[in-house]
Amino acid sequence: LDAAVMSSARMLGSWGEHYACRWLQQHGLFLVEQNARTPYGELDLVMLEKEEMVFVEVKTRRNRSFAH
Repeated sequence: LDAAVMSSARMLGSWGEHYACRWLQQHGLFLVEQNARTPYGELDLVMLEKEEMVFVEVKTRRNRSFAH
């Protein structure tokens, strides 16, 4: 993929993570860390719901043909 396509994909992914984080916060979760790097890969969002840690993988699509 060329640089413009990769940049566009990163921007879409960043927007999706922001949107998901905001939605989760509006539903009572608290952000602990975003884009947390681990030896096993990256976690998009680490949230806290009451006393439970919630790990969120965000997949952002340009259309609704797959899911809402």
